[in-house]
Amino acid sequence: MASQNTSRLPQVIRRYGEVAEAVNHREMRRFVEEIAHRWKPPPHEEEYRCEGWTHEGAFTKTIYQEALNLFGGSGRCHSPGATEAEVHEQIQISPSLEGLMDFVSEPLIEPPLSADRRKVLLENIKAGLKQQASSLGVDATNLELPEDLDVLYSTVMGINAAGVPAETNFTQLVYAHDERSRAPDEMPYEMFIRRDGHLGLPDLICALKVGGCEQHRSIYYVLTVPKRTTDIPAEAKWKIWDLREVEHEEYDSLTEFLEHETRHVEESRGGARLITTNMPVHPATVHFPLAFLSLSFTLDILAHTQPSLPTILSSSSLLSPTTIHTTSYSLLALGLLASIPAILSGVQQAILSISKQGLFEADGKTIKEKNKVLISHAIGSDLAVAASTWLWWVRSQEVGNVTPRGWMVGVEGLVMGLLFASASGGGSLVYNYGMGFSSLKTAKAVQAKKRS
Repeated sequence: MASQNTSRLPQVIRRYGEVAEAVNHREMRRFVEEIAHRWKPPPHEEEYRCEGWTHEGAFTKTIYQEALNLFGGSGRCHSPGATEAEVHEQIQISPSLEGLMDFVSEPLIEPPLSADRRKVLLENIKAGLKQQASSLGVDATNLELPEDLDVLYSTVMGINAAGVPAETNFTQLVYAHDERSRAPDEMPYEMFIRRDGHLGLPDLICALKVGGCEQHRSIYYVLTVPKRTTDIPAEAKWKIWDLREVEHEEYDSLTEFLEHETRHVEESRGGARLITTNMPVHPATVHFPLAFLSLSFTLDILAHTQPSLPTILSSSSLLSPTTIHTTSYSLLALGLLASIPAILSGVQQAILSISKQGLFEADGKTIKEKNKVLISHAIGSDLAVAASTWLWWVRSQEVGNVTPRGWMVGVEGLVMGLLFASASGGGSLVYNYGMGFSSLKTAKAVQAKKRS
């Protein structure tokens, strides 16, 4: 198994902690402002209000509920002198809105584990992963854990996602583990179904869930091999897999993963927010040019071979050469118009994918397999559209006659083959690599955090 460079990991962890702390304050201010902008409690005529009710107290209670899922605020108030509204939990005076950040978990969960505790933890994890591999028929004698796990737990105990807790679904990038923790003896089901190249991914020997939430996100450290094996070969690699539904992002180490997460929460509105309101546009636009262009070319090929068709077809007025060629020409124009939003949305999605995960593998030279498919899909599609545009232009020069010449029909056949090959690449990106999948994310309920 390839060795890792772990020297930068402590620095990367500390940098993430600094950025995440600032993001927590930024996003909480943004969240409070958004709630304040929409704050319209019903008038007192429509809502029974106990003695002592105030807008400020009701607003504070709402913020605690919505941001932290602390329904009931900090608990029922029994302090001497409490108003009736406080006792019946209609408002919240203490803790105040200014104390909200006291209820937001620090980004870095401390203290880190001592050397003895780390040793026990890593031995427990290793034992569980070996059992996973053995249950799959793999000799795990020479299994070694990723080197950065020891560095991680010598720096922190765990790492929280940054942002408004309810919006991040209380995600932990790294769960807080201690010497009592261990990896499960069986591979988690969501990883087991990804074995044997399912979804176009490499085979898995074992998987350790290092973070995530209970709704839509799971973060795993997985030991991957190119194909099924009965032992652990030298080319086996530890990878971080960040899964959102079937969407899959891959990193070579915790250092790379945390660097990406640091950039993401710092630059993104919402930080690590899991709420997605927009689906990719490209899948909704790509089918129209494919359908119009392929049907256009099919009609021209049909007209060209009409003499060879059965009499009942070749004699039909609906299948006359003039009708077919006029229809195919119109479909060709429609296909080219429909290709404009498909290409623009495809370029936008490709740029987003590469900017998030990078173009190259960790060596900085080898293009990632997913990006190879992406590039070939883009080139094939662009060539097909360019050739179709050229065919349309040539046919449009014949005033009053849009009938394609014989050699054009041959070119159309080649272009249609290129279209289908490119479409196959696009399907591979979706179903083999999970590109473009996203879903609405919701927050989960958690126990109230005790005030420190």
